[in-house]
Amino acid sequence: MLMDKNTVIFEAAIKEAARKGAHIMTPEDSIYRWVFTRKTIYPYLEDIPDPQGDWILCAHPGRFAPSPVLERLSCLARNNSIYKVANMEEKKPCNSSDPRCLSHGPYQYNTNVVFDSEGKLVACYHKYNLFVTEKQFNYPKDPGFGTSNTSFGLFGIFTADILYHDPAVVLASRFQVDTILFPTAWVNTLPWLSPIQFHSVWAMGMGVNFLSANMHSSTLDMTGSGIYASDGPRAYYYNTEMDNGHLLVTKLSSCPHLSPAYPAAELTESEGN
Repeated sequence: MLMDKNTVIFEAAIKEAARKGAHIMTPEDSIYRWVFTRKTIYPYLEDIPDPQGDWILCAHPGRFAPSPVLERLSCLARNNSIYKVANMEEKKPCNSSDPRCLSHGPYQYNTNVVFDSEGKLVACYHKYNLFVTEKQFNYPKDPGFGTSNTSFGLFGIFTADILYHDPAVVLASRFQVDTILFPTAWVNTLPWLSPIQFHSVWAMGMGVNFLSANMHSSTLDMTGSGIYASDGPRAYYYNTEMDNGHLLVTKLSSCPHLSPAYPAAELTESEGN
């Protein structure tokens, strides 16, 4: 299966990253890809448990609903003592009294999950600002602000939502996260939406670290991943000629707000914006 093939690729990258003392995440749609309708993607969906439930799926397989991909991701994190961020597809039971509940099945979400170095599920985020072609997914009722507090700072997660106020700006301003984790399938669109420049400037403007993992497909113009600090880019990869991926590893301040070089960003926010 395609998802097994992709997971094997991620496993090799995770082991390499662990050897280098790094943390790892994967791009949007990279486990299943995106060539699905709402009906054809359903067999691959998994019901993801609430991170508040202290779930280590690798240590307790079968404790929750059948979740082969979740269990494998949990074991990859646990066996390599590394934090793991992945983008996958999720299903949730639909309440028939909810007017948003469709007659042909459960809620289906484009979802980010985060596992800590013990393989514990510590955060989950449903993509709030779906792209126009993502007909196979539901919009969540609320934006949801996925965060995870770690020994190396407070993380926030979202998926390709950087062009919108919620949840991106809220995570940086109200939650004061140190680092944004950003799996994405970003189309390199000149002149204003070139990913390296856009993501780097956003990180500097918001005063956060920004870890961008883009799908890499030269034929679809999906190029440009990087690691950006609040005072400028640290590492990035951009290749429009080949479809080979590349692992980026660098050092960042875990709490940029406490760094002497931290830029004093002017962030204002009003309720209801």
